Formats: sequence, structure tokens, C-alpha cells
Amino acid sequence: MKNNVLIFASKPGDAEIAMGGTIAKLLSVNNCALTIIDLTDGGLNSKKTVEEKQFEISEANKILGIKNRENVGLREREINQGRELTKLLVSKIRENQPEIVFAPFAGEIDIDSAELGRAVATAVRLAAEDEFTTFVDDNLQDAHLVQKLFYFFVESNGEPSFIIDVSESFDLKMDAVKAYISKFTKIDKPEARKENSAKNFFEYLESKGKVFGYGINKNFGEPFYATEKLEFDIVGYLQSNEGIGWK
Repeated sequence: MKNNVLIFASKPGDAEIAMGGTIAKLLSVNNCALTIIDLTDGGLNSKKTVEEKQFEISEANKILGIKNRENVGLREREINQGRELTKLLVSKIRENQPEIVFAPFAGEIDIDSAELGRAVATAVRLAAEDEFTTFVDDNLQDAHLVQKLFYFFVESNGEPSFIIDVSESFDLKMDAVKAYISKFTKIDKPEARKENSAKNFFEYLESKGKVFGYGINKNFGEPFYATEKLEFDIVGYLQSNEGIGWK
């Protein structure tokens, strides 16, 4: 199966927090296939059972319309830039054949997210090289060239390269994030503090969306970072009713 977009996240919920509005927007486009690969189950932050976590994920998937999602099953703090992880990431890229890959910003506060961001950058380069071999069921995978690698922000506040207008899909993003109630249920917090923590986070996330939306004169926006320069199609912009488009 060929997917236009492949998103790597260190744990369930991170993709929704960082780019849930963009995910909903992409999935509204005809013929756009999208897959999310979570590396861990995020178990250290929750007392929820596996069944409860799976229910949260399925609810978020339904809200945003996500049909393709998988979890690699690593434990938290097991993400590193070793050869085993690199081969896994390269294999997933070659299997899904995305045009665009999203990964966590390498400057993320969370160690797993930061490590994953750096590892994906390496995997994207190696996935295009025939000399770096990966196999699925003893079958050699073909090399695959990713067109664009973009980074999303979960907790960090890096300077974005571009901002996507998610005004029409922001409510869906918030509903999807709220499905992950266990992410805000810290083991060492009394019930009252748990509720305040969730409430404060949702308010922060909404405020963050408004700040980046303001930067592009929209109601809500989601920021992204790119290490390469992006071409601006000025003729396409002037001729289009949809606004700015990047190549």
C-alpha cells in the first residue's frame, strides 16, 4: 500500500497534540492516504489498562478519520539511534512509500521524541540508498525516496519554517486530544490536580493554536520545521483561490 503521508510519533497522542488539525485537513483531501506509526505505548504516564488505552486511541482515530495506524511496541526510554531502530524506520518508510514524512522536532523536551526525530532524519536518507538493505518476510525491500521531511512540535517551542491553517479542523483536533485522558492522569497527582492539569493543558493548546494562527492571519495554526529551504510558487499563489502553496 502506498501512502502519501507517514507520521512517526514517540507515543499515542503526540501526533494529535502537535498536528491533529493538519491530519484532519490532509484526510479531507481526496486520494490522500495517511499512516501514523507510534513507537511506544506511553505507558509510564498512565495507570490505564491496555484495553482502556486502545479505546482512547480508537476514539481519537474515529474523530480525525485515521484508518491506518500501528504501534511498534517499544517501551518508553527505549528509543535511541541504534542500528536496530534505524532499520525498523527505514523498513517502515519503504513499506509505506510516503511522499511526505513527519517526525518530532529534534529539540523536543521529551527524550524519546528528540531521539526519534534524529533517527527519522537518518532513516529518510538511508531509505533512498540501495546499499542499505532491509527485508520483510525474507523479501528485499526497494529503496524509496521521500520528497519532504517535516518536523512537528509537541512540547518544544522552536521557530517554525511554516504554519498550516487549521481553523476549520481545530475543533476536531481538540476532541481527538481530549480522547487521551490518560495522558493527563499522572500517577503521583491527586484527583483535583489531575483535573486542573488537563484543563490547563487544553487551554494552553488552544492558546498556542491561536498564537500561530495569528501569525498567518488565521484563527488557528499549527507550526512545522524543515531543515531544507522551501520553494514558494508565487505564480501559483497569485492564480490560486486557495492561498499559498509550497513545493
